[in-house]
Amino acid sequence: MPNSNAGVSFEKASRVHLEVSPEAEWDLIEAMDWYAERDPELSDRLELSYRQLTSRLLEYPESAFELVHSCRAALIPGFPYFLIYNVSSDTITIHAVWHTSRNPDTLKRRLGASGE
Repeated sequence: MPNSNAGVSFEKASRVHLEVSPEAEWDLIEAMDWYAERDPELSDRLELSYRQLTSRLLEYPESAFELVHSCRAALIPGFPYFLIYNVSSDTITIHAVWHTSRNPDTLKRRLGASGE
């Protein structure tokens, strides 16, 4: 039986696959590059945290909170970045890897422009 708390469902998904937009790939690359310039271990940890989060979302796609334009936001553990994504019946589409200090209006414009 699914457990829900504040509108968040933890029901396990079946056969969901992951798609990453070119913008989200670029966001992640930029963030990893920024950390690599300061400490390569941090860049590696960011990538690991990102991969662990996406694995969790593949199992529990609706576990993150709802944001805007039918998208959800999941905080990447240990880093000030949200993974912004939406869920369809069989696909999780990542639209952004968004730093928490960035202007949310810019994110809303990006998501609106992608038709979400």
